[in-house]
Amino acid sequence: MGGCCGGEKEPKAGNTTQKLTPQHNGCFAELVAESKRNPRVVKEGNLKEAYIITSGPIDGLVNTCHGEHSQTKQKVVITQIEYTQKMTKAQAAALVAMLKHKPGESILARVSVDAVYYEACTLSLVSEIRTASMAAEAIAGLGEDGVYDEDIVAAVIFDVASAMNDLHKRKLVQGNLQFEGLLADFQPKPKKVQAQIPTFNLFALSTETTWRGKHKGIVPPEVLLNDAQANRAKLPGDRALQWVQLNEQTDAWNLGVLLHMMLVGYPPLQETEEGVKTQIEKMKEGDDFPIAEHYWSDISADARDLVVGLLRVDPSKRFTVESVLDDPWITTPGRTGTTDLRESKRKLIEANTQPVQKSS
Repeated sequence: MGGCCGGEKEPKAGNTTQKLTPQHNGCFAELVAESKRNPRVVKEGNLKEAYIITSGPIDGLVNTCHGEHSQTKQKVVITQIEYTQKMTKAQAAALVAMLKHKPGESILARVSVDAVYYEACTLSLVSEIRTASMAAEAIAGLGEDGVYDEDIVAAVIFDVASAMNDLHKRKLVQGNLQFEGLLADFQPKPKKVQAQIPTFNLFALSTETTWRGKHKGIVPPEVLLNDAQANRAKLPGDRALQWVQLNEQTDAWNLGVLLHMMLVGYPPLQETEEGVKTQIEKMKEGDDFPIAEHYWSDISADARDLVVGLLRVDPSKRFTVESVLDDPWITTPGRTGTTDLRESKRKLIEANTQPVQKSS
């Protein structure tokens, strides 16, 4: 997906406008009626009238930057998508569905789209957040002597699974969750990390089919194996989105990748793309997800079982996000391992806490 937060160039603070060209005239005609029905949320105009982009883009998220309200200083994330053709009725309907999603206070990782701006060819989504800290920064807050164990990981996974499940009940999906893009709070007393999902369902709004991920192991198998075929087909319009097949079970795979990352400090399936596809084919024939014992020796059997269950190639056999909320590793006291996962913590912090470059 395009956007002023995507690609190599970083966005300038508050600079979100795009020059209107004839082919983009009327790009957001499908939103005009919604802006009249809901003028406080859906607005035609420039985002910088109310919000400032403070830094970005956020690694691991699609075209998303940190920002804040220009008057209240409320922290937000701003996602921007550029359209090369008119927004379709299906995309407009997906956006309206996102706007209707208001998770309850009980969902710690709650997130909702609170404002939408459209101008020229740029759609901007604004979501209020509790924190601008990334998950690795929150983990670093534990300090050198702070214990990073399965209890902390389980709490984060429960937060994320709760938010995902809340989305699924409303026929929405997270879409492309990665550890790099996860926001979190560090709570000093008692020491714990509370996670927050900053964006969701963005692929339903996309005009492209690119899966944004640092590594092919992040991409669900059902998407990866269809990738080459879909790119060759070059299907137009909404049909181009169908091959991506994002649904509740692709979210479950992403949750498994997140759990894998947090337990051992590295993503699954680190081979080349061809190597990953070979490994997936073996798993399709019945092999479980490969566990490298020298990295997993300190991880409890229950945690391993949950990883293997979430990283099953066959979506019909993959654990569901809802089932994670009832998994013994999450719900039963004493089932999580007590070993201090210092090496995993070190890997996560070193790989994901590079200084954020401020926008000029």
